[in-house]
Amino acid sequence: MGHNVGYEQDGKGPEYWRPVLIVKKYNQHLFTGIPLTSKIKNFPFYFGIGNIDNKNAMAILSQTKAYSSKRLINKVEMLDKTIFNATKKAASEYIFGD
Repeated sequence: MGHNVGYEQDGKGPEYWRPVLIVKKYNQHLFTGIPLTSKIKNFPFYFGIGNIDNKNAMAILSQTKAYSSKRLINKVEMLDKTIFNATKKAASEYIFGD
């Protein structure tokens, strides 16, 4: 998702690439996304979503934000609908409370 500022989650490599789960598309230019990581951490804002691109993946719920579609490079995979809905629910509960 490119180079970020402050405590935002950076990607890897010279281009700072990071996979992101697209949660809601608003139009052709803007979407809400949740960055993913392969680091397994036991924090309330990390939510396991299984294997993505042959790596164990966790959604970083605290980093949910709006992104420009210009940041998108390629599609990696589609999540199972049950996991996708569980991730959206976990993000909503983390961000807005129960």
